[in-house]
Amino acid sequence: MPPPARPDNGGNKPPPAKRIKPSDNTTNGNEAIVAEQHAGAGIIQRAWEHYRNFIDGDGGSGAPVEEVDEEVEDELCNGGGKNDNGHGNGGEVMPDRQAGEEAAGEGEEEQDEDGDDGGDVDELLELIEILSSTTDAVSPPLPLCNDPDDIASRQSLSDTNALLSILLSMSYLHLASHAISETMFDPDTANGQDEKEEEASSKEQQENKDISSSTPDNYFQQSLHYWPTNPAAHSLLANYHRMNSLSSTQYICEHYVKAAKYASCWRRIALDFLQSGTDEEEKDDDEEEELLDGVINAKEWVELLVLNGALDVDYIGGDEEEEEEEDDEDASNGGKDKKQPTMEESTEEYSCSQVEATASFMSAFLLSILSKHEEALPHLKKFQLSHRIHPNIWKEAQSSHGGNNGTCKSICAESKGERRQACDGKPHANNESATYPFFPPRLYHGSRATTNNGCGGVIPTPLYKRLCKLLAPNAQYWKESDYNHRGYYSYFIDLDAPATSDDSSSSNTKTVRECPTNIIEDVIVNHLLPLAEFTLQESTKSTSSSSPPRIVGAEWWAHTRPLGANLGHQIHFDTDESLLGREKKVTHPIISSVLYLTGCKRNGTDGTTPTDAAVAGSTIVFDQTPSSQEVAPQAWVSHPRDNSFMNFPGNLLHGVLPCAGGRGIADQNGNKDGNLSKDKEEEVNRLTFMVGFWTRNVAEGMGERDLYTPCGPLPPATSEHSWVIESQVGYSSNDAKEDKKEQTQQQQQQQNVFDMLPSVSPAWDKLDGKAIKSPITTSDGPALTIPKGLDHRFFVWNAPHCFSESLYDK
Repeated sequence: MPPPARPDNGGNKPPPAKRIKPSDNTTNGNEAIVAEQHAGAGIIQRAWEHYRNFIDGDGGSGAPVEEVDEEVEDELCNGGGKNDNGHGNGGEVMPDRQAGEEAAGEGEEEQDEDGDDGGDVDELLELIEILSSTTDAVSPPLPLCNDPDDIASRQSLSDTNALLSILLSMSYLHLASHAISETMFDPDTANGQDEKEEEASSKEQQENKDISSSTPDNYFQQSLHYWPTNPAAHSLLANYHRMNSLSSTQYICEHYVKAAKYASCWRRIALDFLQSGTDEEEKDDDEEEELLDGVINAKEWVELLVLNGALDVDYIGGDEEEEEEEDDEDASNGGKDKKQPTMEESTEEYSCSQVEATASFMSAFLLSILSKHEEALPHLKKFQLSHRIHPNIWKEAQSSHGGNNGTCKSICAESKGERRQACDGKPHANNESATYPFFPPRLYHGSRATTNNGCGGVIPTPLYKRLCKLLAPNAQYWKESDYNHRGYYSYFIDLDAPATSDDSSSSNTKTVRECPTNIIEDVIVNHLLPLAEFTLQESTKSTSSSSPPRIVGAEWWAHTRPLGANLGHQIHFDTDESLLGREKKVTHPIISSVLYLTGCKRNGTDGTTPTDAAVAGSTIVFDQTPSSQEVAPQAWVSHPRDNSFMNFPGNLLHGVLPCAGGRGIADQNGNKDGNLSKDKEEEVNRLTFMVGFWTRNVAEGMGERDLYTPCGPLPPATSEHSWVIESQVGYSSNDAKEDKKEQTQQQQQQQNVFDMLPSVSPAWDKLDGKAIKSPITTSDGPALTIPKGLDHRFFVWNAPHCFSESLYDK
């Protein structure tokens, strides 16, 4: 999730409260006397000084940084590029954690090279040591805060020991954030240690059953011990466990729900506390605030620790000039007509809680995954939304068999009409059918002749294994292309261009279509292109067109996502990003497709039953184009199967819903609270290879093409791009050409076996409140905004137009 947004120190934000400096007698006084005092002034001053030093070093914010990932997110622009199965609105997709992607929550923040979130953690350690020097420094845990009108919680903000508990809780939370960032940004940790070092580390951890005092979980435990209802602690803990697949979806969701609830309560309580006393006559500017125990400025502590830190709430205030005019008027009449702001007016002077926004969104998101759609509604109503993906779509996406019970079908062209009816038969109505022929999305499995259990793969086993190795999660491809930190990128292959070879002795004059020069071209030309052409032939037989459109180019890209730890993939259209940027013209490939490589193994006699390994998230294709004036009436759900190939019309809206992954298995087994054993989980990513088939040469109009950009060229075969060298092994000599020819002939003789994807209607669920105008507010303040880094458009406002409008959001 994106890190919390930092408070703006400029503009309307009021200056920070006056800094309390330690008195001279604190440093020179008798420490024995100080230690005997009940949370004595000297100890409190020194502890607060350390915390303020930490915050000042962190840029002035009290909000802990949640894990930075992704892209970071362009705000989510997942590295690697296009959304799974697509380009995704200019690369605005959130990559989900592969080395760290997806920042959690509330905004974006760059990290220091050492992974620190900016402040000096030694200040926090000193603070904890100081407060631990007295046994009575902190009181028992604060009230539970189950209601924004909770008098006990509000009164606790006027209690010295309660504020010290909050201070300790936030200090431990910052330490947890630091420990997480150390793990994420340490090169050895991020890129993988030597196997021997990992084995030694694993043995050491097993021998020591006690949780290390420096682990994030231990810090979370301490933070929640001192403040059980700390919203930021619950949210960051949930995010940490989710991104690292440490606990069940149910357990993680429960912490997000708590975070959302407590954030809403504490925001109201804290603002009510700050507003208290405003009915009294205002004090002179030079007059000191009343201090608790003669040392704590309670309002300063509440604003920095609770509002800024635990809630990520900013002061947004009013117009400074208007406020000055009002002050002048009050001064002219002696202040007789001065009106004190109401609680509602005071609340509006502060932003919504970004912690609540993140926690509420993630609560609705995970509750949807858990099929608790009614429980998700109260969280969604906090946002300005008109539609959500229909619960039946989620249900079908999470089913283990799919609408056709996973049965493979051998279907020839003659049975086309039957297939349309079986699929659901409704004609596709849009004004783009002349350019983009419609066909029901389908999932190819290859030929029965090449399978061991009835439904084989579309790629021959040796070639399939080699491609999986080239794109394995730890392969050089991802590191050398800087997948996790780069904007979206893809590669364009001109199928009619001369086939170039690294073998200088070769005088090959054939085209790429005739003679692939690497494994990528081989897979596309000899195995995927024939299936795409077969689909086009069928889709145009019922039209007056004499022949289907000719495919002249292939744009490809790949994605790797940890099972269960990712958030799916943003709903989007595939487009020519370059043309869209140059001429604001929206175009699509004639066919979009996904080759599922890993993430869903099958077993059983029919090859359709998922194994105990986690199943990758399903691809969703909506019967909706950029010109649609109504939301899609139906959607098709593609259940991934290893070595299967799904294709669909290139102008249709699509995306990927997440699966619970390994945590989902834990949920089914009743493991809701415990951590999952990594040893028992199969470490397999959802690995996909996408291809957009074009009927025009997209690269021709781009001019000079840069590496790792949309429709960019293949990098040169150098040591800097060793994955390219690996892809060309076996394709540079004439000896391999006969083998490729035999494979092509074998593919042409195979019977095309595929499933029609199950369709679900309706595709969208209309939410109440669709007529509410922006801006909107809730009973507790301004309406929440979905953090951009988390917004995959599963819950939207102003559908269907929001999807076409997003194409131009750069």
